[in-house]
Amino acid sequence: MTSLAIIGGGNMGGAIASAAAAAARRPFDRVIVAETDAAKLAALVAGSDSRIEGSRSACDAIEAAGGDSVIVLAVKPQMFVTLAQELIQRGEEGVCRLRGQLVVSIMAGITTARLAELLGSACSSPATRFVRAMPNLALARGCGMTAVCAGPSATDADVELITDLFRTMGDATCIEEPLMDAFTALAGSGPAYVFHLAEAMQRAAIAVGFDAEAADRIVRQTILGAADLLAHEHGATGKGRSGGRSASLLKAAVTSKGGTTEAALAVLDRRETAEALIEAITAARDRGRELARPAT
Repeated sequence: MTSLAIIGGGNMGGAIASAAAAAARRPFDRVIVAETDAAKLAALVAGSDSRIEGSRSACDAIEAAGGDSVIVLAVKPQMFVTLAQELIQRGEEGVCRLRGQLVVSIMAGITTARLAELLGSACSSPATRFVRAMPNLALARGCGMTAVCAGPSATDADVELITDLFRTMGDATCIEEPLMDAFTALAGSGPAYVFHLAEAMQRAAIAVGFDAEAADRIVRQTILGAADLLAHEHGATGKGRSGGRSASLLKAAVTSKGGTTEAALAVLDRRETAEALIEAITAARDRGRELARPAT
């Protein structure tokens, strides 16, 4: 058994900590979260029935986890350089050196090569391994989608461990690192696209006569039902793991010739909403690539 140290107790870091601490078959004997916001940290620890240990310092959390541990970097990408400098400074003082642990980053746009470059001075052992993961917000509800890729020195066992960890919070897949920015744009940012659609549907519901409460209720259940159909009627060619139908076939099943859905889809096609979404995802991917470039 090993310890899990999570640096950053925000939405993602907190969700990972809670899932790891609550897992029926716990892969970690200790879960430690470093978070500078005292109130946020206290709420996270209290909500776990003390199965999560709290720390106000990243270095203290890493030290407490020990050498045979997994460290998850769950800070905002813009904060990574500051964190790296803190780790390096403490390492020069003889403490908090990374010494052969598995380091996992969930920061968008920060490549594993960049991780190794910036944290190299904080590593007392070349055996420190790096893995990159990109989850989305739904992992907090146990139905997230996460991509995992191997970095410098990472082993197949490392990748399997982290993939299995995120599968306790939904689904996870292994990809090559050059696809990570594209995955971030698709799945990491993806929930926002659905929420954007929900907002528009609620506005439309109010425009055609429903009050705000009814509009919210109807739209939430409609999206929930559609997502459930899509999850269980899986298969890009029409036949999937449940013998179900693809998104295209499901859409066709709702669309009667000359009917109301066809009229609605004709407007969406005329406004080129599909093309706009493709352009949006491409823009998100490109922004991820920009974040990966070192500041000059």
